[in-house]
Amino acid sequence: MPVKIRPAHCFLVFALTAVGCAPLPYALNFAKDNIIGIDVALESELVPDAQTGVSRSRITLVRHFVRASEVHEVSAAIGTLMASTNLTNLRLRATGTRVETRNGATSTALVIDPSQELRRLEEKVVAALLIFRSNPIDAREYVVTPEGARMSDDRIEAVEDYVPAESGVNYRPFLLVDPSQADAAKRSTNQIAVRAIGVSIYQLGAQSTADRMLWTWTGEPGAR
Repeated sequence: MPVKIRPAHCFLVFALTAVGCAPLPYALNFAKDNIIGIDVALESELVPDAQTGVSRSRITLVRHFVRASEVHEVSAAIGTLMASTNLTNLRLRATGTRVETRNGATSTALVIDPSQELRRLEEKVVAALLIFRSNPIDAREYVVTPEGARMSDDRIEAVEDYVPAESGVNYRPFLLVDPSQADAAKRSTNQIAVRAIGVSIYQLGAQSTADRMLWTWTGEPGAR
């Protein structure tokens, strides 16, 4: 339940919020703001073989919680970073496959080599979003999802711990393969062509899956 602020406390909360010192629940309540989980992902094309054709998937670069009111600033930061990034020079090489089980569903994941170029991009994205990171541990009731369902405490903690638990030296990139191409991916992993085509920001759902695209960058004029 949102925190109720008594009128007598309004001036104090306003002052603390202005200097960034108010406890997060009070600041969110005062600003009528919420927290959302985001997945910043590298959009990719892959071709398992000539018969199955091209499909699209994404490689997570970072996951964070941010204030909903700051999504525009977050996308601007990523856009500025990507403006100086040449995706054609980004080497993406498949090294194997593994089985991923999420929410009771099993899927095939293509393991991507964490090359120096990919690690550098991941580290730059983490650094660019550091100032926007909001820890929701004391403000879980303010975490909102696209479907309106509550994100569990375990999933909140997993997203909050993504950096550093799954970033930096722990970064293990992968992408999910379309079920129709899973067998082809397993047969010819080293021959699969993977190409980066853009970067997107997704809002995480209650199951911590990337459910709703908020912003995308393709490097083309007018990319939003």
